Amino acid sequence: MKLRTKGQGISLNVIIIAAIGLVVMVVLIAIFSGRMGSWIKGVEDCSGKDGICVSYNSEETTSGAACKERTDERTVPLSSTDCRVSGSANDKATCCIPQ
Repeated sequence: MKLRTKGQGISLNVIIIAAIGLVVMVVLIAIFSGRMGSWIKGVEDCSGKDGICVSYNSEETTSGAACKERTDERTVPLSSTDCRVSGSANDKATCCIPQ
């Protein structure tokens, strides 16, 4: 009778945990080295996405209607950008980007 021995290799669980740990380490290095700040600015940049900042009165219209009204019919609003408005409490701004 022959005895079969199983090969002693790295299990799939160890490989997956190591990959997740590597991703977490890269993200932490990016955060603490200050590289995330420039990435976030790029994400929030309306003009970098070929967008136009449009202000509107939130009581009278929605951001989608403001984009279609003040720009091209084929634009959509994009939230969380650097568009700001100075005015009354009801005035808001949105970034209108082409579809």
